Amino acid sequence: MTEQETIRWLSRAYWLRIRITKMQEQRRQMQALAEGVRGMDYTRSITQGGEPSTLADAVARLVDLDAKIAEEI
Repeated sequence: MTEQETIRWLSRAYWLRIRITKMQEQRRQMQALAEGVRGMDYTRSITQGGEPSTLADAVARLVDLDAKIAEEI
């Protein structure tokens, strides 16, 4: 393996680690949201995307993140 190939592989591993770490952090946030107790906020307008509004949304996002993390690893 040449020096350039080694550098490319190390760079790829570095960026994969960063992506996995970000997804793991998102997973921790979704898990905290799913496990936490919170009330309904009727003052906000309904929007698409963003923070999950229900327990089911948070759990679905957790499952998706778990699959993505496993795929990356």
